[in-house]
Amino acid sequence: MGRNHECRVELKAQYEQFLLKQPAVCPRKSGLHSHLHRIFQLCGKRKPQRNGSQTIVRQLIERILVTVIDNTEKVQTEIHWYGGHITQAWLDRPVAKLEQMADYQAMMERVKELQSQGVRLPNREKLNTEGWKPPKRRQTFNAPMVRCLLNRQGIRIGTQKQQHTANIPRGDDEWTLKALANELKMPERRFIHG
Repeated sequence: MGRNHECRVELKAQYEQFLLKQPAVCPRKSGLHSHLHRIFQLCGKRKPQRNGSQTIVRQLIERILVTVIDNTEKVQTEIHWYGGHITQAWLDRPVAKLEQMADYQAMMERVKELQSQGVRLPNREKLNTEGWKPPKRRQTFNAPMVRCLLNRQGIRIGTQKQQHTANIPRGDDEWTLKALANELKMPERRFIHG
């Protein structure tokens, strides 16, 4: 405990001296990682360990602010370092629903546009190369996901049986399972499995 405390005190003193020599705004890439080896040498350790690096960084960070933008996948982070420097970054978080995506409306319009150009099923590769991303940490669209996007807009595509079923006339009080699920904004499996 004594050696650890001495290292902290020495580290804090050296850091305060370092800050006095720095301009008011630190450069964006401060090279903190390259200095960690020197800090460990001063504390008598040969090689930095993961937990040790985290301990050092925690000593340098005053606070971290995380702001979710409009309940979408977009997250703004701010790291406030002792000494006044602030590092900002934008991150994407996983979201549960397509509707939570920041560019949901634009994505739906693009899918509709691709479909109206005569493509029976808009090419998932086209969406992927244009940079559209689905929710839930998945990086690319697949064919069922594109079909789901079209179904949400009332554009029915699928097998002949699925198309035939969609064209059966129904009364005002009759629903298909899929139509009811879409109307209530619930997954179909909730009706089947309770």
